Amino acid sequence: MPLPGAFRAAFRDEPCYLRLSSNTDVLMNIELVAAAEFAKSEARNYLSYGIIFGILIAMAFYGFFLFVSLKYRSYLYFILYTVSVGLWLFYVQGFAKVLFGQMPGFDQAMLWFWAGMFITWGTIFTISFLELQKTSRFLFYILAAALGKATQHAALVEMSLSFSCPAFQRTRHFMLQSESASISKPRACA
Repeated sequence: MPLPGAFRAAFRDEPCYLRLSSNTDVLMNIELVAAAEFAKSEARNYLSYGIIFGILIAMAFYGFFLFVSLKYRSYLYFILYTVSVGLWLFYVQGFAKVLFGQMPGFDQAMLWFWAGMFITWGTIFTISFLELQKTSRFLFYILAAALGKATQHAALVEMSLSFSCPAFQRTRHFMLQSESASISKPRACA
């Protein structure tokens, strides 16, 4: 298995430096594992997320059938909440990159947009389902304030997307390549 010099040095417990750049805060954990172990781990992760997304889709369909049969508006809010959570998780875990390619500015904006949307729809569902306007005015006002903040957040993200066309046009991503400037190879790693 051919490794760049920096990674060979890491296996020999020598100092090795890696330089990453990003427009946002990045927390990057780098772990060297064998290919077979990595494949097993990825298979387990994909299976886990497949189960999670399957449950979210089943919940959305269940909510849809409840909405159609009972005509209770709260179930529509539940469907929107479930879909928003699923899309937020889709962007958080990086699955959107597989379908839509590398667009870090857009991905980050969508991550925050869907976070605002699932808080918005979750709050509306809670207010509607528990009928807080009738039963608990105090909780209603607290959740209404949270709803206003979440909706404002989602709207601001959407507005920033529409005014910042470079986020759609440029993609800035970093790749770990031994030839690129992304990896600094100090003399100890050579």
